[in-house]
Amino acid sequence: MEGRAASLFARVFPRIWARLAVVVSLTLLAGSTCRAQNVPPPPKPKDSGPSLEVTMKYIQEKLNAQGVVSWMVRYRNTQPPGASPWAGKISDPTYESEEVADATTDLKGCSLHVRFKTTLMSKQTINSDQNASISFKDIAKLEMMTLQEEYQRNKVDPPGNPSIRAEVSPDISVVVLSLVNKPGLVDFKFQDPQMADRMAKAMLHAAELCGGGDNDPFK
Repeated sequence: MEGRAASLFARVFPRIWARLAVVVSLTLLAGSTCRAQNVPPPPKPKDSGPSLEVTMKYIQEKLNAQGVVSWMVRYRNTQPPGASPWAGKISDPTYESEEVADATTDLKGCSLHVRFKTTLMSKQTINSDQNASISFKDIAKLEMMTLQEEYQRNKVDPPGNPSIRAEVSPDISVVVLSLVNKPGLVDFKFQDPQMADRMAKAMLHAAELCGGGDNDPFK
């Protein structure tokens, strides 16, 4: 029995070894062929948009070209008759204007510096001239809305009161910035809604390039 097994092993083993040698040779040849081929480079990443320099220049130029934006606002009490002494009443109109002047951007500091020149005319005229500095790194949130929506949210008493309706004319578009660790909001007003949309995109892009924005991964 042992002799037969040894004889069978002697006949079969050389065949197995020969086949194994062929497989190994083909594998090595295939590997060599793959290494010799020119592997194409990985695709280039998609264009991430304009550079920070181009973006900051755009923001500066467009803000300085905006000029004076003017509007009228009044407040209407929408309560039904008899609900309160002020039901159905409309406030006297207030005429307001704003100009963003002397806008300059700081490329290294990732910041924007502007002057807000505002006028409010009601029973008396109040003029204001204030400087403001905005770091694009500090922008936590950017919103676009109409000025009427902003007044409804923030300026009716109490804020958001559904019984009081803010009415703004003409329509004004607003880019509203919320800044990290800073109370209040900063807004930029535009008579042209398309210009407001482009400015919002430019400021959001600047914030992204400067490392700003809301980085909370669970929102």
